[in-house]
Amino acid sequence: MKKYELFKTILLFLLVIISAVLTWNLWTYQPAYDEIENTEYIQQDIMISSNKRELKDHLRPTTFLYHKEDGHYGSTKEEHITKWMTEMKKWGFHDFRNISDSVSRNEFLSFVHEKDSLEIIYPDIIPIQTFQLMFQVNEKSLPSIYFDHIVLKLKEGHEEGIHAYFVDYDRRKIYEASVENGMEEDLERVNKRFEGEYSPYISYNINDVRAIFLPKGPMEVNRIQYYTNKIETEKFRDALFSDPSYVKKESLAYSDSYTDGSRFLEVDSIINVMVYVNPVNIQNDNMESDQLLKRSFSFVNDHGGWTDTYRFASWDRTKQEVVYRLYEDNYPVFNSQGMTEVYQLWGSTEILRYSRPIYRFIKLPLDSYPVKLTSGEEIIEKIKSQPKFDPLLLKDIVVGYKLIREDPTSKVVSLEPSWFYLYNQTWQEVEERGNIDGLE
Repeated sequence: MKKYELFKTILLFLLVIISAVLTWNLWTYQPAYDEIENTEYIQQDIMISSNKRELKDHLRPTTFLYHKEDGHYGSTKEEHITKWMTEMKKWGFHDFRNISDSVSRNEFLSFVHEKDSLEIIYPDIIPIQTFQLMFQVNEKSLPSIYFDHIVLKLKEGHEEGIHAYFVDYDRRKIYEASVENGMEEDLERVNKRFEGEYSPYISYNINDVRAIFLPKGPMEVNRIQYYTNKIETEKFRDALFSDPSYVKKESLAYSDSYTDGSRFLEVDSIINVMVYVNPVNIQNDNMESDQLLKRSFSFVNDHGGWTDTYRFASWDRTKQEVVYRLYEDNYPVFNSQGMTEVYQLWGSTEILRYSRPIYRFIKLPLDSYPVKLTSGEEIIEKIKSQPKFDPLLLKDIVVGYKLIREDPTSKVVSLEPSWFYLYNQTWQEVEERGNIDGLE
């Protein structure tokens, strides 16, 4: 009997031990499941164009000015802009200082456009953090700097080297920076190479703190025709929708639409322009301005969307809108139907709206001949003669192209040279017959 009780005690003890071990293993066991891929939000590896681009190719100055004793000279030629950008890449910028208060309102124009100075103009303001991605900015903690002009003075008299002035033209903010590896001799050397090729420019002073510079005399610019090749819409569908297998297509007479139930893609098959809408990410928080520019570029770059020469043209930091414009031979190209713009509207983390052309230029030799444009002096007078013209609403005047497709069924487009001006935040064309057309 005692042996039986002893056996039960030992058996019960063993069962308790086994139960404890099994419980411990159950609590601590982690099965080696195969990783299940979340296919709902996969970033598709789809490339519209095979080559990715660099930011420096899309965020470039538009105009170079040389202010001399006898007047103003300028250039928009690609080779001149590229040469100056190449020279500046050798330099290091540091010791940024806000000197805005030292330049009075009455001195602002004479400081920025001073004789014996070089001026590099961007199409809109950019943050210094974005500039730092393309050039050597040797500063650990940068102040909040936005600029659309860079001024280099040839006769400044700094024994230690040259200084660069980063100017926010509209807000009259000036930041001085020291330049490493840059001397006045370097500026003069590069300048002399192209000095004979600069065109005479005139200054139109809007008020005591703003002037617009434009070519003085008549110009000849080639009218060009190109074939266009439509990009397969399915490539954009696969690149923009996280899972194309859920996307449904609906075709109408002149358009196709795609949706996965929340996001929407519509393609106009006549003008070959698409609009992508992602309404699920509408948030009020804005991202940092330098992040917005970087993200706007990377978003297109990641799906190979830089199919032609599109460059940063403008942005609205409050609305988080960014526009890249088509350029041809360093001239901006305009079209009222959106055929020359890449437009983006951003939420706090994702794209909300994305519209763009879905064609490429095929640059085969077609019809091309020079077109003579009215002189800059006459264009200013023509613009000023418009009814109810307010000079304070005038932001810029440029030579550019208007993209025209005369036959909707044709693959041929024409780039017609013309004068354009930015008035009340809208680009408008100055036609030779005197009418003015608004361009989106």
